[in-house]
Amino acid sequence: MKMLSPLSPLTHSPAKTRIDSFGAENIIGTFSGDAARQSSIRGEFRRARVMRTLEDEIGTAIEVDLAVMPPHQRRAYAGLDQYRRPVEVRGVQELAKGIAESFGAFAIFDVETVLRSPAITPFVTQTLYAIPLELRRAACDRDRLKAEGARKEMARIISAALLARYHFEPLKHVSASCHPNWEQAFEQQFGTGRGGDRHE
Repeated sequence: MKMLSPLSPLTHSPAKTRIDSFGAENIIGTFSGDAARQSSIRGEFRRARVMRTLEDEIGTAIEVDLAVMPPHQRRAYAGLDQYRRPVEVRGVQELAKGIAESFGAFAIFDVETVLRSPAITPFVTQTLYAIPLELRRAACDRDRLKAEGARKEMARIISAALLARYHFEPLKHVSASCHPNWEQAFEQQFGTGRGGDRHE
């Protein structure tokens, strides 16, 4: 019997296949009568992509907040003085308030309760305290790449905690500065009966 070499082309019907660089077969064709399943898969992919985009948006917003912090505020949160000597941690609530305000253009759902961004400040404060001190201090490092990497990791931790605790819905007709038209934008998007109580 003739043996196929690792590079020999293989053909299966009705799907087409190819051999990748590791010798694995990858189906690149489609089976007939599978349109409904493909449509379902595409729908799931689109929903996953929207969720991924929202996660990216939230993570990026937090990363920007951390990046634009004044050096003295970053050091205070890391428990360092201007000479980088260990001191008492300060300014956590102020930082939490700034991060929470980044979500002024979102309706934030806590089960059936709808929250505006200031209401999540206590949870953000709690999350900030939970971030390891070593990581906070790495974000103050003179090495730019090390500091940037630490900020990205901090943003990931904060965004993961927020997304695990709350459900965020971007409002289509409200500015990012928690504009007074938040209530109107919410009602246009979700209706007056949606979401139960709303809290600042």
